[in-house]
Amino acid sequence: MIHVEATCFHENHFREVAKSVGRLVALALDLDIHFFDKPEMIGEAIAALRLLHYDGQVSDPANGIFGAGAHSDFGFITLLATDDVAGLQVRVLL
Repeated sequence: MIHVEATCFHENHFREVAKSVGRLVALALDLDIHFFDKPEMIGEAIAALRLLHYDGQVSDPANGIFGAGAHSDFGFITLLATDDVAGLQVRVLL
């Protein structure tokens, strides 16, 4: 069971990490460090903490195998932890 307090704690920390990454991106682009902090750049902050586990199996709900199907991430940044287990695939659009 996911505890609400723990989830909120982690979500707040992930949001701070995302802000830090945005500031690094701004610096790398030779922009002001707070370029992406401006409300007119990304609007009102909308954060979604989705805990997904990509275990390398193809989703097959009829057989009780549920997974995140093909989808597009939304927002400014996606933080992804990886390991040695295949699962997530990135589709490159040409």
